[in-house]
Amino acid sequence: MPHPYSGTHSRERANAIAVMLDGTSCRLCGLPMNKNMPLDYNHITPLILGGPPRGPRELTHARCNRSQGARLGNRRRGFGTRRLPKRRILPRWLRGVHDE
Repeated sequence: MPHPYSGTHSRERANAIAVMLDGTSCRLCGLPMNKNMPLDYNHITPLILGGPPRGPRELTHARCNRSQGARLGNRRRGFGTRRLPKRRILPRWLRGVHDE
């Protein structure tokens, strides 16, 4: 199976950019895109969630696509799910009483 970002992927991305109308909105953030921006050819079903490498894709802002990928990857690896307990700050007049 060829790498999902092979020459074919790059050609398909270039073709999608060529036919895209300036002002088309990014599906991830809703802001307009134009051909002079850094754009990625986003997999509609992310590869990390089992999407097929040759599955349907769309143009998105590069930043939006990479942020989405980082969030999904971190969530899958378990990062960001644990929360540290809040440190309780005592009023100044109680600090001496509980420090013993």
